[in-house]
Amino acid sequence: MEEDKKQVAEGPGPQANVPTGANSAAKPGSQGDKPDALPNREEALEIDVRKMVKENENLTKENKSLLFANDRLIAERDKLSKKVAKLETRVENQITALKGKATEIANLKKKGGAEKMTLQHHH
Repeated sequence: MEEDKKQVAEGPGPQANVPTGANSAAKPGSQGDKPDALPNREEALEIDVRKMVKENENLTKENKSLLFANDRLIAERDKLSKKVAKLETRVENQITALKGKATEIANLKKKGGAEKMTLQHHH
């Protein structure tokens, strides 16, 4: 069955110019199988159109599916972007807190060093 479709879709084979009936070879100016080839060509075109319509339907379904998947991925990306923004804020806050602690430690060291110096001078 598939072979028949393929042959029809490709048109008549090498035997296209071989006369099939008594009339086709007998009449001068006869075109042999040419008039018969027209319905075959029409049928082949109809088959091609049906195949293209089916392929178009499949591509449309696939496109819809991909659009849906794309929408899901966009939503997921947006959700992750919000998480990243929150984490960035937390990291910035921690950095600020650490800088504050570092300044506090440095000030305590200076204060401690100054106290040691004053203690040493008193002894």
